[in-house]
Amino acid sequence: MKICNTVTERREKFFLHSVNYTAHPRDLIQNAYRSTGYVSMPRRSFIGFTEHLVYIKDGERYNMAKAFLTPVKERPNLFFTRNTEVEGIVVTEPIDKRASGVNVSIDGVKFFIRAKKEVIMTAGAINNAKLLLVSGIGPRNYLTDRGIPTIADLPAVGKNLQLHLSVPIFIAIDPCEGCPKDYYREMDLINDVFAYVMHRTGNLSHININEFANYILTHKSGASMPNIGIHHSYFKIGDRSLLAFLDGMNYHPKIAKSLIDYNQERAIMCFYISLLTPESRGEVLLNDTHFLGSPKIVANFMTDEEDSDFSILFSGFNYITNLTEVESMKKHKAEFLNLDIPNCRNFKFCSSPYVKCYISNMAFPKSDSVGTLRMGSECEPISVVREDLEVKSVRCLRVADSSVLGYIPVGNTVATDAMIGYNLGEILKEKWLKDYESPYHIHKYSDEDEEAPKNH
Repeated sequence: MKICNTVTERREKFFLHSVNYTAHPRDLIQNAYRSTGYVSMPRRSFIGFTEHLVYIKDGERYNMAKAFLTPVKERPNLFFTRNTEVEGIVVTEPIDKRASGVNVSIDGVKFFIRAKKEVIMTAGAINNAKLLLVSGIGPRNYLTDRGIPTIADLPAVGKNLQLHLSVPIFIAIDPCEGCPKDYYREMDLINDVFAYVMHRTGNLSHININEFANYILTHKSGASMPNIGIHHSYFKIGDRSLLAFLDGMNYHPKIAKSLIDYNQERAIMCFYISLLTPESRGEVLLNDTHFLGSPKIVANFMTDEEDSDFSILFSGFNYITNLTEVESMKKHKAEFLNLDIPNCRNFKFCSSPYVKCYISNMAFPKSDSVGTLRMGSECEPISVVREDLEVKSVRCLRVADSSVLGYIPVGNTVATDAMIGYNLGEILKEKWLKDYESPYHIHKYSDEDEEAPKNH
């Protein structure tokens, strides 16, 4: 196990682990990748398979809150509230248009919390857009139609939504000749729980086979960045964790039954092909029956004019199913499973119409979402926040997460969120602390220079 300890500003260690999981499925999968020309990712390259850096400390998941907030939680000027939902941003008007605080609901009781200096939004691409819309910041016509007074007419609020779309592909395998079957045993769970509770070690202390991924390019165009990422899961014969997986995926009962039945006799490897560079764009809208309820998410998956999103996923699908033909997989009688997908029963198995149906029915969005409050210059109609992360036309209202990105990163957005937040911290310290000068290069902007963003 490799450990990379980064250090926060308060000298707190931030633990990034690269777990060396060497079990049989990992070796089998990597050998299959090598047979198709993909190798361990070379230095300064983004194509190939590689170990993930994951946030783990003492066998437990580590995160930004534990790294940055826990060390300062006793500060007298820092407060946390649980069971709290922000219901809107309060903006003074008509001339000043400054964020003066937020309306919140704490355990069902409504409060107004006043902000002396700034209001910072970090609710993510979905809820940030909802909060601005319900607060009167967004497209004027859209807000007027819903009886919401317009504070700032920003047409791009909620637009440009991008998510990583992932499709699971299930491959059944048998043990190698002369090898025992890889059964799930109740004693395995008992041993894992004991090792974790007593020593914070064992299979429950890391993410197992999911700790590495393969990044591929589905077309040979000379591009240096991948367009498909492949992650993995592995289920032993009769594996209990398959049930938990299926509960989380919320698949049709017929699909779930197919997988459970297959798993009674064979181990199953799951390859998740993820679209890393989607061209399709969605949007976030208000829930018209209850503005404060869950917003309406119009994802518009695979709707780009060139149909490139589907084409890339189709190529990724074929790449994985063709892995069953490489020699290392043949030794384990690898087989792409013919699941009982009700909507796909009328298509010939593995035909192009079947694959299109499979992708449409089995795909799911990953948790990464960006773009609904896009950053840009003051004069850009497609932007919502300026380069200093302040919402246009509203003073002292900032956004500090991946909502501001114009394009979704190839990888997970957690590191991006952290760096955007850290950058805003430097911007605010330069603005509010006397004689503070950031050691980093940051965008320079002040209230006295309203035209500054136009020059970038």
